[in-house]
Parts: sequence; C-alpha cells; structure tokens
Amino acid sequence: MRPVLASVKRRTEASQDIIDQYLRLLPEGHIIHTLFSEHRVILNILDEMDINRKKVWNLQGALEQPELIMNLVESVEKLVKMRVHHVREDKTIFPELGKLGMHKYHHVLESEHRFLKDYKQNFLIFLRNLGETDFNSFKHQMNFQANGIIGLLREHIFVENNHVFPTALEMIQSPDKWDELRKISDKLGYSLYLPSGTSPVRNQ
Repeated sequence: MRPVLASVKRRTEASQDIIDQYLRLLPEGHIIHTLFSEHRVILNILDEMDINRKKVWNLQGALEQPELIMNLVESVEKLVKMRVHHVREDKTIFPELGKLGMHKYHHVLESEHRFLKDYKQNFLIFLRNLGETDFNSFKHQMNFQANGIIGLLREHIFVENNHVFPTALEMIQSPDKWDELRKISDKLGYSLYLPSGTSPVRNQ
C-alpha cells in the first residue's frame, strides 16, 4: 500500500475508534452524539464508494456490469443527501465556538463544506452522463474525482472528530446552550441518520 493511502486508512481507523469512544460517553440525542453518529454513516458510505470505485475501474466497458456503475451513483447520491450534516455544523457548533474565541478550524472547515457540496454534486452529474465520453476517459476521470472526495472527506472528518467536537464539549458548558443547539439542528432536519423523535431533512 502506498504511504499516502496507508495514512488515509490509519486516519479512517482512528476516526472510527474515537467515534466509538464518544458514542459510549454521550447521551443519545446530544448534538455531538448525532454528529459523531453521522460521521460513522459517512465513513461507511465512503468505504462503500471506494469499493465501487475499484470495481468500476476494473471494468472493460460500461455494459459489462452496468449495476456496478449504478452502485457508485447510489453511493454518491447518499453523500449528497448528507449535505444537511454540514449545514448543521455551520449553523450550530462553528458559530458557537467562534463566539467563545475559537477560530482555529471552522473557517477552513466551512470552506471545505462549500467545496465538497459542489464537488459531490458535479461528480454525480458526471456519473449520470456516462455516455458523453469514451469509457476509458470516463474511468480515469471517475477514479480521480472519487479519490478526491474520499480523501478530503476522511481527512475532514478526522479533524472534526479529534479536534473540533472535543473542543466544543470542553468549551460549551451550559446544558441550556446544548438544548438550544439541538433545537436549531432539529429545525434544519436530518438525513440517513435520524435521532429519536426527529424528522428527515427539510432544508439543504
């Protein structure tokens, strides 16, 4: 395994480990519990996407096993649906940390959210327009774009899991403030992972 890929794999494993730790410590329904739970969903989608990427890369033609391309499309569609996860971070945790003087991470992470929104949507459009390019060119572009999304999101999640969320838990001490942030989150809605008593996504 190449060093860069090995590093990404180690970070993914580290992210899964810290998710497990915090899910045991936090009550279900706490906003950080929900964000960690959603990260687990996203990491699983990225693993699924990576498997599908490899399978499509090994195809000789689009008609050889078209269901593999559809599987890849479905993985990316799931990531697009998880956009509301980023919206809730941008509207709750990041501004609250900013009020407390913590600006170390969230400006970069918000920028990555905006970039990923367009990146995922454009990749989905590219996959759905398979017939507009020859299959060999399609595979190379697919592989490049898929790896970009997978790598960036895994790194992004690692930073949030290991730095942003623990910092939020340390700095935001008021139970009333956590209740307020939960209400904002509930109003924005959820997708693919639903805390008990909540509804699917309404605003993206």
